[in-house]
Amino acid sequence: MNQKEFLSVFLSRHVASAPVRIEALTAASMHTAAELCVLARKREERLNKTTTPEETVLFGHELAVYRFALAAKEAWEKTPSFKKMVPFPPSRVGDNPGTIKGLFKVVAEKIVAKKEELKEFVSLRKVKSIYAKWKQGFLDLMQK
Repeated sequence: MNQKEFLSVFLSRHVASAPVRIEALTAASMHTAAELCVLARKREERLNKTTTPEETVLFGHELAVYRFALAAKEAWEKTPSFKKMVPFPPSRVGDNPGTIKGLFKVVAEKIVAKKEELKEFVSLRKVKSIYAKWKQGFLDLMQK
């Protein structure tokens, strides 16, 4: 399950989020939980300082958007990483071999791609020369 699907399902379960669901989904997709917390606090401060009814409605709506987005994002961050990758618990891996095989294939391809990006190799001789200098410096420091 990817993040956008999770956030959408989370927000659709809350009836109170219906008027702001799409905006909250967009905000949760774009911002981190910390950013959403800051945005919600700013809107709350502005809401407390409003002077006109139009501002009250506007900032109240924005505050609701950021509060629901924050709740959804925090729920996503609390979700275990295994559940983020596959829609079933670890105890059901044996029932879903195709999904796990595909998951390992994707992870393996990413590792191979990163490995191919490495172009500079360090020789053992270079490592030994650097280690010898560090070791000598450490021994000198210990003698002082």
